[in-house]
Amino acid sequence: DRRSAANDQKYQSLVRQQLNLIQKFDGCGNPKHWLKRIMEKFDLLQLTSLERNELISEILTGDALIWYIEQQDDMFNINYIYEDIFTTF
Repeated sequence: DRRSAANDQKYQSLVRQQLNLIQKFDGCGNPKHWLKRIMEKFDLLQLTSLERNELISEILTGDALIWYIEQQDDMFNINYIYEDIFTTF
């Protein structure tokens, strides 16, 4: 229905705005602090695990994005991604 579609578009716009406020992770710095901020933002936005999985590539850049692209076939869920970021960076 139209109301649901309009609400969904507003929600997606809000999610995109919030993601644009997040500092992308490039593989440098402290992955633990970055992941904490990401998890808090995802929780605030009430994103599902599937949504989190789909959005993770949008908040990585540089070496971290290259690493993700090379590993993504082996990554089954967001928790695996979080754990692997710690061991890689």
